[in-house]
Amino acid sequence: MNRTSWPRVVSSALGVALISGCYAYVPTDVTEIQPAQVIRVQLTDAELTRLRAFADGRGGTVSGEFVSAGRDSVSLVVRTPLAYQQVAVPRSSIVQASVRRADPKRNLLVSAALVGAVGVAAYLGFEGRGGDKPGPGPQPDESLVPLFTFGLPLPFGR
Repeated sequence: MNRTSWPRVVSSALGVALISGCYAYVPTDVTEIQPAQVIRVQLTDAELTRLRAFADGRGGTVSGEFVSAGRDSVSLVVRTPLAYQQVAVPRSSIVQASVRRADPKRNLLVSAALVGAVGVAAYLGFEGRGGDKPGPGPQPDESLVPLFTFGLPLPFGR
């Protein structure tokens, strides 16, 4: 691996870790779920056909925010591409319910990787590695080079 490709590999790995989130779904009983918790319910095939528009696409599940549990059904708010919608799922159609919880191991690994990547970038930046070598002749004073400029379109002199 050459020097120019390793930052892409590191940033890609960190991006995947951060996108995957630092949480896991833990199986639980519907009676133990509190309002406003994020849940994932695995449904029977018949109920999944009815709620196909809200399905996660990973093995017959629907995810959403728990609202309430009645005697016969469970209500949750699911996200559609255009809005949020509350749906009722019959308890008899729920194969398994899972609650989203923070995963301490994944949090630790992602935090350590992020701190390590920042440390390596700072070390290489202070050491001057990976940059262009100065060419012959006088070098510009980099403290006077503006980071960005912009113009104001004002009608002076018209």
